[in-house]
Amino acid sequence: VNADQQVIRVFGTHFNVQSYPNENHKTTLVEGSVQVTQFGQSRMLKPGQAAWNANNKLIVQNVNVAQAIAWKNGFFYFESTPIKEALTAIKRWYNVDIIYKGTNEKRELTGKIKRNSTAQQLIETLNFLDIKCQLKNNKIEVEL
Repeated sequence: VNADQQVIRVFGTHFNVQSYPNENHKTTLVEGSVQVTQFGQSRMLKPGQAAWNANNKLIVQNVNVAQAIAWKNGFFYFESTPIKEALTAIKRWYNVDIIYKGTNEKRELTGKIKRNSTAQQLIETLNFLDIKCQLKNNKIEVEL
């Protein structure tokens, strides 16, 4: 599998590749084994590990696999996820713009949200989680 600058060799397995323009590409291994090569560096992953680029270095760490594959089961799954990272996933899924008001970027989000929720239901859930936001003209305005 080729994902931008990352090459993944698959050896009978289940894995997830997150590859979006202008974002780090991340490969997470659920079971089996994969070899990830990027920037001339190569690493074999064990189940429960993910590989991604940080400053042109291939990083491998243990991760929450359920979070990586939640999309496949119809959920957003956030676990102490920085708010802007969580809202980027929401932005892609709902094809909306995010407008930030305030500067509390250290805020994190934890929880599962059904991906088949309407944008308005999502806003209600976020407000329930004390993330003040509203939907206006295909834009989500968020107070940080």
